[in-house]
Amino acid sequence: MKSCQPIDGSSYTGIDLDKCRDPETGAIEEWAQEIMDSFEGYLEVSPSGTGVHIIIRGKLPPRSRNRKGRIEVYSQERYLTITGAPLL
Repeated sequence: MKSCQPIDGSSYTGIDLDKCRDPETGAIEEWAQEIMDSFEGYLEVSPSGTGVHIIIRGKLPPRSRNRKGRIEVYSQERYLTITGAPLL
């Protein structure tokens, strides 16, 4: 499977933070907030309402480890469902 590449040739990486957000209050767990604060990108609520997606410009090196605990990071061969519900 080929990765999707933008027309300008740049690459994007999706960071998926699972089970870090209270869907009723919008409160973010501290560990996830630290990760969110360390990247400049597009942040949105995941489809479940309990996670966060971060889309950043850049690409992971080949054979990078993509999952650790409640964090997944992919720049190819995976998809994130975009909700269009930005975190403000």
